Amino acid sequence: MSKNQWDDPHYQKLIDLHKALSLLSLDGISSVLVDQLPSIFSIRYFTLFLYDKDKRKLNLMCHNHPDIEDSLSIPLSSSLVMES
Repeated sequence: MSKNQWDDPHYQKLIDLHKALSLLSLDGISSVLVDQLPSIFSIRYFTLFLYDKDKRKLNLMCHNHPDIEDSLSIPLSSSLVMES
C-alpha cells in the first residue's frame, strides 16, 4: 500500500482505534468502541456480543442502541446466528 493511502483519514482512524484498544481493559474497550465505531464505519447503531464457550451463550459487550438493555445474554438455543 502506498504512503498516500495510509495518509487517508479513514486509515488513520482505524490505526488510532487499534492503538487505543490494545492498551485497554474490556470496560475501556467498550467505551472506545461506543465512541468511535459509528463514525469510523459510518453506521448509526452497532451491537457487539462475546461468546461464552463454557455457558454456550452470547453476552452483550457493548452497544449504542437506545432500545437495547445493557445486560443481555442470548443462550445458543435461542440464537438463529449460532444455528447455521
